[in-house]
Amino acid sequence: QISIAAGVSIEKASATLKHAKGDAQSAMTMLLSEVEERQARKAAERAEKMEAQMAAKQARVAEKEKKHQAQIKEAKFLAGVVSRQAKSTVADAWSLVGAEFQTQMNVWDSVAVAKGKPTGKYHGFQTQMQGLLDTAATDSSAAVMLLETLLQEIT
Repeated sequence: QISIAAGVSIEKASATLKHAKGDAQSAMTMLLSEVEERQARKAAERAEKMEAQMAAKQARVAEKEKKHQAQIKEAKFLAGVVSRQAKSTVADAWSLVGAEFQTQMNVWDSVAVAKGKPTGKYHGFQTQMQGLLDTAATDSSAAVMLLETLLQEIT
């Protein structure tokens, strides 16, 4: 009956009863203490296992966060590179517009000289173009509108 009540084998119950010198209550107390100790040990092992799992999970989350922060840093860097490249490309384009306009001014002056007419008829437009290029350095959209207006005046 002690083995059933304590949930142990008959051999274990008999040995404990013998060790308790036949005192059933003492034997039962010893057996139940052992059962409680095993249960407590198992609970502690489960808690340790859960703590280890949580620590591993936290480490994975921290690693993911670290990678995420690195990706954000890289994205910001690339955005800066693209932004600088775009600004440089726009500036290069306006520089080419200015060079092409100067070439056209030279063509008009050459034609005037070839026809024996005074040069400089279009030099007022050159001043407007320089103002337009100055504007392009800070406001490309406004410069586009000014260029359209200038081209309409010329034609």
